[in-house]
Amino acid sequence: MDKNIENRNERRKIDYFVHESSYIDENVMIGEGTKIWHFCHVQSGARIGKYCRLGQNVNIANNVVIVDQDHDYRAASSASPCFRLLSP
Repeated sequence: MDKNIENRNERRKIDYFVHESSYIDENVMIGEGTKIWHFCHVQSGARIGKYCRLGQNVNIANNVVIVDQDHDYRAASSASPCFRLLSP
C-alpha cells in the first residue's frame, strides 16, 4: 500500500484493502469494504463507494465517482452507468 495512504489514514480506521502494487493519488476517497487489486491507479479527486472491487490493471481517472455497489469492476470504463464525472 502507498505510504501516503497510510499517513493520511493514521487517525481513522482503514476499512478497505489496496494491494501493494497499486497507486492511490492524493485527495481520493475510498469506501468501506472496497478492495483494490494488482496494478490499479486511482487518480486525484476520485471517489470510490462502499464494497466495490477493482480488479487487476484498472485505472480510475481524475474526479470519477463510483457509487456504492457490490459489483466487480474488472473491465472498468467511464462509459459504465456506475460512473459519474464531477463538475470542476
